[in-house]
Amino acid sequence: VVSLETLAVRDSARVSIRPGLPGAEPTSYPSAAWTVPAFLSTGRWETAGDLIRTLGAGQLFDRRADLLGRAPDLVRLDGSDDVFSTADGTAVFLGAAGDYVRTTGDRSLVTGGANFWFKTVFALRGIYEPDSRNGGATDSLGFLVSRDRRGTWLEGDPELGGVRRRGAVAENQGALYRALGTATQFARIMGVSQRSSAVWYADTSAVLVRQFQRAFADGDLLADRVDASGRSSDVRPGPLLALAQMDGLPAADRARFARALADRLAF
Repeated sequence: VVSLETLAVRDSARVSIRPGLPGAEPTSYPSAAWTVPAFLSTGRWETAGDLIRTLGAGQLFDRRADLLGRAPDLVRLDGSDDVFSTADGTAVFLGAAGDYVRTTGDRSLVTGGANFWFKTVFALRGIYEPDSRNGGATDSLGFLVSRDRRGTWLEGDPELGGVRRRGAVAENQGALYRALGTATQFARIMGVSQRSSAVWYADTSAVLVRQFQRAFADGDLLADRVDASGRSSDVRPGPLLALAQMDGLPAADRARFARALADRLAF
């Protein structure tokens, strides 16, 4: 049994997550920020906050290197290179930062020296603004897309029977929805929620929910991903992750989509 305590690795105030057994790491894994809700729900608030700050310290703010404000999926405490691999890693990180502030009431993450308001604003600029050097993070419909160098962890090598999930992947949109919610939350904390730039986060979040349902839903079933050729036909669990994060969808629709997908996955 792997406990939360064994997953966390600490170096002074810095915290990271073990992606697997030493010497036997999986070939792909999600952002370490996915573990923040678990730390929060079990009362490990200090570990959650230190993990968020560690990931924030690893953000990139030079477009010559990568997308503006991109957050690492994993910080290596041994001095080796941090891992930047998933398309939704930055959005998951922003959503986790919002969870931390909402749960703990620790507004210093936003207003203090960590300056997560700045980090959030520039990370969302990196997600939404065109970037010819690195390839844009979103498509013409505002969906967060997976592409080479920014894939998903729920995929495998096609030569071994796996699937490369590219295009607008379902769970990416759930992560983006939460990131926009964090920006709206932090704008209120900073007292700028009435500015047009801050209102844009809430408006964009609402549009994302509508676009998601329109593009991904085929009757009661949600597609795993959407690309230029349309909705994917294979049934995968990614949409369940999207539904778990996208609470802006009406509850009845979330239940209907989840039930239909669970039935197909089970049978």
